[in-house]
Amino acid sequence: MNETSVSIPGKLYLCGEYAVTDGGFAVVLPVNREMRITVKNADAFKLFTDKKQEGIPFTIGLKDLTRYPLVKNAITTVIEYTKNKGISIRPVEITIASFLEDDNHKALGLGSSGTLTTGIIEAMLRHLDIHVTPMTLYILAVKTQAELAEVSSFGDLALSAYKNPILYRPFHGNPKEPDGWKDLVIERLNIQLPPYTIINTREKTASTKLVSQVNAHKHKTCYQTFKTTSARLVEALLKAIQGKATIDFIQTIDALNTNFINLEQCTNTPLFNRMMHRLNALAKENGGAMKFSGAGGGDNVLLFYPDDKTRNTVETALKTSGFKTDVIRFMEVNHEPKR
Repeated sequence: MNETSVSIPGKLYLCGEYAVTDGGFAVVLPVNREMRITVKNADAFKLFTDKKQEGIPFTIGLKDLTRYPLVKNAITTVIEYTKNKGISIRPVEITIASFLEDDNHKALGLGSSGTLTTGIIEAMLRHLDIHVTPMTLYILAVKTQAELAEVSSFGDLALSAYKNPILYRPFHGNPKEPDGWKDLVIERLNIQLPPYTIINTREKTASTKLVSQVNAHKHKTCYQTFKTTSARLVEALLKAIQGKATIDFIQTIDALNTNFINLEQCTNTPLFNRMMHRLNALAKENGGAMKFSGAGGGDNVLLFYPDDKTRNTVETALKTSGFKTDVIRFMEVNHEPKR
C-alpha cells in the first residue's frame, strides 16, 4: 500500500463534564469537522503539517520531533507495537491536515490533541496493513498520552477511536498495568437530538486549569452533590433521547446547566462568561435550554429547542447579533448500542 489516509472527527461533550474526570459517565458526540492523517511511502521520514508544508525530516530515533511531543509519542507507540509483532517500519511521509479550526485558523475546542494522537496511530498501523479494534486503538492512544496529560478522562480519545456517539466512563487504575482498565465503559449510542445550535464563543478556554481548579474542591459536600446530580441527569438525558421526549430532554439540559452554576459557586471557578449568560437567557426566553460543552469558560455552547421554528427564530436573532450558527454541526452517525 503506497498511501493511507484516515479521518478523525472532532468531539463535543453532550453531558457529564467534570464528573467524568472523577469516574462518572459522560456522553461524547462527533462533529462534522475533522483531522486527516495521511501516511505515504518515501525514501526518508518526513512530517508535513499545515504550518510546515516544506516538511520536517526526522529519524527513527525521533529526536528531531522534540517540539512535537504528541506526534513523537504516537510514532513511538506504533514502533513499539509493531516491534512486538516482528514488523519493521520503513520510511514514510506523514501529513497532518486539520479542519478543526475556523476560517481564521483559530482552534474551535474540538479535541485536536485526541484526534492527532489517535489519527497518527491508526494511519500508520493501517499503512502497515495492521487493523486494530476501536478498543485497542483507544488503549494505544491512552498509553501515548498518559505521560503528557495532566488531568484528563481520555474521553476525547475514546470518541476519536470509535468515531461514533458514545457513553463513556473512564478506567480506574494505571494504564501501564494489565488490570489498570477496570471500570472502563465505552458504549456506542444511537443519538437523535432535538433541533440545536452550536455556538463557538471565540474565547479560548484553559481546560486543564479549570479542571484542576474544580478538582481541588472534591472534598467539599457541594462537589459531591454536583457529582451525584450529574449521574442522575446523564441517566435522565439518555432516557429522554431513547424516548424521543423533547420536552424532557430540554428540561434535563437546563438542569445540567443549573448543576454547573452550582459547581461554579461551590468551587469559585469561572465556568461561565458573560456571553454564556446571554445565550442562556435567549434560549430560555424561547422555551429552549443551554449548556456549555467541555470545561466551560469559553469555547462551545449548545442551545436546544422544542422545534425547528423556534430554532430558526433564535438563529435569526443570533446572526443579527453577529454570531455564526453554522460553524459546527454534529455528525449524523448512528448505530444501535452494542451491549
